[in-house]
Amino acid sequence: MSDEKQTETIEELNEQFTAQKLDPNAPKLHSKAMRKNWLCVIYAVIALASNAYDASLPWNLPILPSFDNDVTGGDVWQLSAIKQASNVGAFLAPLTYVPLFDGVGRKHGVLIGTIFAFIGVCVQVFGTFGDNPNVAFSVGRVINQFGVAIAGAVANMYIMEVSHPAWRAFFGGLFGAVWVWGYYFNQFVVFIATFTPDGPWQWRVPIMMQWIWVVILIALWFVVPETPRFLVSKGKVDEARAVIIEWQADGDASNPMIEAQLEEIQRQIDSEPKFTYWQSINPWPLFRSANYRRRMYILIVNNWVWNLLNLAPSGDVYTTEIYDMLGVNNPSAKQGMDIGGDAFTVIGAYYGSFGPERYGRRTLMIWGYGGAVFFLFWQALGMDFYKRFGDSFGWAAVFFTARYIAGFWSSLVTAPSANLFNDEIMPFENRSRALFVTQFVSSALNFLTTYLQPFVIVWLGNEMYWWLFAYSIVQFLTVVLMYPETKGRTLEQVGKIFDSPTPVRHSVKMLKEYEAAQKNVEVGTEKA
Repeated sequence: MSDEKQTETIEELNEQFTAQKLDPNAPKLHSKAMRKNWLCVIYAVIALASNAYDASLPWNLPILPSFDNDVTGGDVWQLSAIKQASNVGAFLAPLTYVPLFDGVGRKHGVLIGTIFAFIGVCVQVFGTFGDNPNVAFSVGRVINQFGVAIAGAVANMYIMEVSHPAWRAFFGGLFGAVWVWGYYFNQFVVFIATFTPDGPWQWRVPIMMQWIWVVILIALWFVVPETPRFLVSKGKVDEARAVIIEWQADGDASNPMIEAQLEEIQRQIDSEPKFTYWQSINPWPLFRSANYRRRMYILIVNNWVWNLLNLAPSGDVYTTEIYDMLGVNNPSAKQGMDIGGDAFTVIGAYYGSFGPERYGRRTLMIWGYGGAVFFLFWQALGMDFYKRFGDSFGWAAVFFTARYIAGFWSSLVTAPSANLFNDEIMPFENRSRALFVTQFVSSALNFLTTYLQPFVIVWLGNEMYWWLFAYSIVQFLTVVLMYPETKGRTLEQVGKIFDSPTPVRHSVKMLKEYEAAQKNVEVGTEKA
């Protein structure tokens, strides 16, 4: 290929990979120029960490004897009702997404969700000293989850829209990893609580820890900016320009990335229809065209499989049985073993945050789900043979080893699956509406799976693990057949992928051609 033709190819492909040319001299991740952008990221990730921490409380608190005595009375149905209360809050939250996120703003949406979470914590801590602690705790769970669901969802949009274009994928991946870290932090706090004396504050202090998130988020709210995309959508172009200059370009108003990004955002927003509130929460237009049906299928299946996998905690009935066989009988030891095993999940989430931009979203998800399928098979087999052959230490070891390693592989895809794809594949005007639909479906499925858990134990028994294995195969095949590659594109450019009748083939082909052309240019430069 001639140098002239090669240059033309690069220019044509750059139109498909605008993120690569918006700021070719992008600052290093840990440079002084990125400090302010990191502050925006911290604001978003703390909001998500609070969501993860709170969502995991109903699963971890029951290990504390005082919680059973004060709230559930050891009744599994009472515990299921409390978990359902959390799902009710998460179920109601999506109804507010459109007016909050598109009306009030991304930044203010995080604050509003945080205030609701603060109120919910107060109800759970102080309202449970009355005659009906289980009722007060359930009400607090509804309010708390309503708040953190709002804060976590809008924080996802915030981090994707305010991040430097060259580092959006990394920060989006890091955001996904933070959910796992928030969950892990809650496990550690409850583990410490197991060493404290039984009493009313043994289980209340882990809940009160959420006030730390509230204080930090309110403090950062006074500092961080609104996202450029939201400001442009409200006609505040000068304010959006000022945000990009100060928070992405390190004060350099001459950086060509500023105007390039503003032009792209404005062009995309101008091309999209405007909706009233009732139109914006109407999901049917998202399914009228093949273009949008492909996107919504990806988002809904994403949430469908993840929430079916939420049945996994009901299997704790069997892991407890194995713990007893191994002689692990006290709450501290059991929680400690879970923390040690879940370290695999935290490590996977950490590496998953770096993977989306380095290897590609689709590639990382194929690796992650492929590994998860393999080890979920061995997890199911280990449990099956353990139940068949009695107290077998060998099959118990197979079960736990496969369980923890499967956590590593599945957490690799948390970043691209749960965060990057949910925001990347929808254009600005439909982003809140799509998030409303997918989160509504997700919360409904969460409600259903939590309700089913006591029945799952009776109906399926240890066969439940084979169902989890089957669900993981469904998601693996969905990724292979339906998920396009969005690496290297801006939020506005991703939409063009779905204009193709074969978005998967088109996106993978274009990425390979772009990387090959870039490599040829680098080789030619070195020879020269």
